[in-house]
Amino acid sequence: MIFRQVLVYLVLVCQLPATASAGKLRLSPDLKEVIQCDSDTGGKITVLRHHQIQDTHVYVLRQHGETTGVYPGEEDNSRGSLVSVQCLGSKERLLLISGEFTSNYMQGLLFRYQPARKKWERLEFAERERACLLYLKPEQMRLVIPNGGYEAGKYIIVRKFNGKARDTRKLSDGLPKTGGWQVLPVQYPAGLE
Repeated sequence: MIFRQVLVYLVLVCQLPATASAGKLRLSPDLKEVIQCDSDTGGKITVLRHHQIQDTHVYVLRQHGETTGVYPGEEDNSRGSLVSVQCLGSKERLLLISGEFTSNYMQGLLFRYQPARKKWERLEFAERERACLLYLKPEQMRLVIPNGGYEAGKYIIVRKFNGKARDTRKLSDGLPKTGGWQVLPVQYPAGLE
């Protein structure tokens, strides 16, 4: 009886679907497309959001016909506020998502389509600031983030090599050299800098 009362409360007050279950992605009727990035080499990725509570939403990705949370695990891992979602680049399209998700740090994801593998590669970061520059080479991408923390170094550089599971992070007092790299500045709407 108590379980039924809790379920009725969740459905009526919290506006959760009656089929809600822990750990599963629950797509609600209020699912709205935020942005779709199409790469020039055939990849397509869409960011959607739903389940609004105050200034937060649950953000999900749709790619290859599958819809998943932007972060794995519980649905609340993908609940974010102050979220910026944008497609970057003209020759090559990339998807950048950043916002406050599960911590008081800025968390983010950068997606780049790899046509040889027919897959979007994913670079993750969690820092005090949003990314300001993106460096691209065919085999690697780097995200440059101003260091607003207590560590030495003016910048945090997060790197991803194609096909490698781990991202690397290093501190630097200067920006990386631009020779051989395509460099994209990252800009944010007013209020999200």
